[in-house]
Amino acid sequence: MQYLLCEGLQYRQLGHEFLVYSSLSRETLVVHANAFDVIQYLGRHKSPQTFLGIYEAFADVKKHTTSEKQNFIKITLEQFIGLGVIECIP
Repeated sequence: MQYLLCEGLQYRQLGHEFLVYSSLSRETLVVHANAFDVIQYLGRHKSPQTFLGIYEAFADVKKHTTSEKQNFIKITLEQFIGLGVIECIP
């Protein structure tokens, strides 16, 4: 599977908050800093990215174990797909 930001998505950091706005749903989400990093990573890459590619981009984060990072990324992607932030391409 590959992942891509949904069309019409805008995101920015405002002070200590990380905001994500979807023009499709017209909703603004306040997200965790690490989840915002996933959005920024996908935003830098215009082509769809694999789970492994996303995971490897965050592999240098030393404060978490491999399974914790994998679980975090998996859950983040699943939640963002459900919210219409990220599109999953089989």
